[in-house]
Amino acid sequence: MWAKNLSQMYSMLVCLVTCMVLMVSLTIILISVVNISFPETKNAKELARYASNEVFLQSFRNGYSDEKNERLIELKKLPKEELASLRILGRSEALGEFNASAVQNLIDSFLWFFVAMLFFVVHWSLYRRLTLKFKKEHYPKKFPSQQIHG
Repeated sequence: MWAKNLSQMYSMLVCLVTCMVLMVSLTIILISVVNISFPETKNAKELARYASNEVFLQSFRNGYSDEKNERLIELKKLPKEELASLRILGRSEALGEFNASAVQNLIDSFLWFFVAMLFFVVHWSLYRRLTLKFKKEHYPKKFPSQQIHG
């Protein structure tokens, strides 16, 4: 009797852990879908540095004076059109990185979800079999063995 209860506890514990993994992976899946669907809204804070040429230049200051920041000096020397094209290219690259990260998270979360689901199904069916076997052994009048009617 003790081994059956221990086996039932094991299978229920695995089911509990897999339920937690399923909840976390589903949450990450939903977040990734939102990140893929609305990248500009979700990453607005990071994309704000690409709003205008002036804001773009300010993002390179990093607390240094303009004379010490070589990249800023180079960018200030560029014509406005070239600076704008660099800014737009940087914004596109940033959006691409955000999208790639979200897709990677989505794939990883789907893998976790399917593995956890597999573990859950296997251990839930084990728990049900053990419970039914336990009930048949300890309460034979309430759970008569199945007979084949021919």
